[in-house]
Amino acid sequence: YMLVILCRSLMSGFVAVLPSEAVQLTALHVVLLSSWMIALRNRPWRTRWVNWVDTAFTAVALGAVFVAASEVTLDSSSAFVGDICVFGLSVVISFLPLFLTTSVVQRLVPASRRYQFFLCHVKVEAGAFSRWLKMELNAQVKVVRNVFLDADDLVSLDALLMIVGGQVETLVVVGTNSVFSRPWCVAEVCTAHRNGLDIAVLAFSDFAQWDEGRMQLCMEQLGCEASFTKNGITPELVRHTLEGVLSQPCLHLPAQATDASMRMYARALAGGQRSGKLVV
Repeated sequence: YMLVILCRSLMSGFVAVLPSEAVQLTALHVVLLSSWMIALRNRPWRTRWVNWVDTAFTAVALGAVFVAASEVTLDSSSAFVGDICVFGLSVVISFLPLFLTTSVVQRLVPASRRYQFFLCHVKVEAGAFSRWLKMELNAQVKVVRNVFLDADDLVSLDALLMIVGGQVETLVVVGTNSVFSRPWCVAEVCTAHRNGLDIAVLAFSDFAQWDEGRMQLCMEQLGCEASFTKNGITPELVRHTLEGVLSQPCLHLPAQATDASMRMYARALAGGQRSGKLVV
């Protein structure tokens, strides 16, 4: 989206060299309206109120340009050019209702199973590994849809569990030592388990180090988060989910990842393999 902002600023700066006031104002209309529709459609900022501020400021700028346009008097030499520009602007505006309707429908009715894989991980322990895994998964022929990685795809924490429950096919748990000590990771796994998603576990060497005390602490942390309770993440669900996930077979990762091993594990995940230790 920063490229959109840079292009908008650059084109707005070049407006001053256009030959007449009519052309200048019409060009500003097109630039600002295009930027406004892109921001309204994609909601590019991570925080909701920033998106509203961005679109509001652009709308105010559009209004100012419209007011300025009403004060311009066209001479005979520029009237024809102005008519052409106004016609082009009218064409752009005519697509606005369709554009807004499409945006609203896509917000209210999200695409089913948009993500083929969702990478559940602790960023400080496996952030780089998860990024690498996403790249290898995207290179697989059998991976035909998106791979969710929070650094790339997370827009709002409020919608995260809805995405897991309704738009994900397979949840991949990157099994580091503290993955089930993080409330959001546990909530993601519980949501996937409750909605019957395929759950794959990539186990590091310290993944199995788990005890009753850590499970109890995790459930207490979950209980302090109103958003988890709102989404039905109860202590009983946490215990049932973690016991099931910890008892299921998993893919055991090597002590040191290599290009060959990452490709092999990505190929195994894409092909549906969920257990064993692969030999490079």
